[in-house]
Amino acid sequence: MNTTINIIVFGLENIGSSLVSQLISQQKIWETQLDITLKIPVITSDQIVFLENNQKPNNWDANFADFGSPFDFAKLATFLLQKSLTNTIIIDTTNSTEILYYYPDFLQQNVCIISTNKIAKVPPPEISFLLKIAQKEIIFVEPNLNATQEITTQILKIAQQSKILLAG
Repeated sequence: MNTTINIIVFGLENIGSSLVSQLISQQKIWETQLDITLKIPVITSDQIVFLENNQKPNNWDANFADFGSPFDFAKLATFLLQKSLTNTIIIDTTNSTEILYYYPDFLQQNVCIISTNKIAKVPPPEISFLLKIAQKEIIFVEPNLNATQEITTQILKIAQQSKILLAG
């Protein structure tokens, strides 16, 4: 049974852009050997939201009309929560505090979060409190030269766990 995993990437700096390139290069392998389809429906830089063009896989269109420039994070978070993507993993490679405030909402929607955001390692007390209420964990990956590979490994673990849950 094929499992689709939706990857949302926040941050296109070094780690984010390397990760997107690596995932694109591995899509066929994951699909043929692991029966896992990787989709990347949303990528953001610190200024722009890129939405995947449904007609052309692995092509994204900047969306200024709905999210503005610099984009409105609250609108994007609401959009993602309303879209109800299944098997979603958010990858946060930013250094933003703002995104942390949406972590609990994402976690309550059964979205997994993998973060290299150093602030997420020891979040402010009000965010720590909200995360405890959500009763979910964030997977923190050190932002170093091996981060892209470690994130990919974590995505694979989550994807394989999703396949087990879907099969059971």
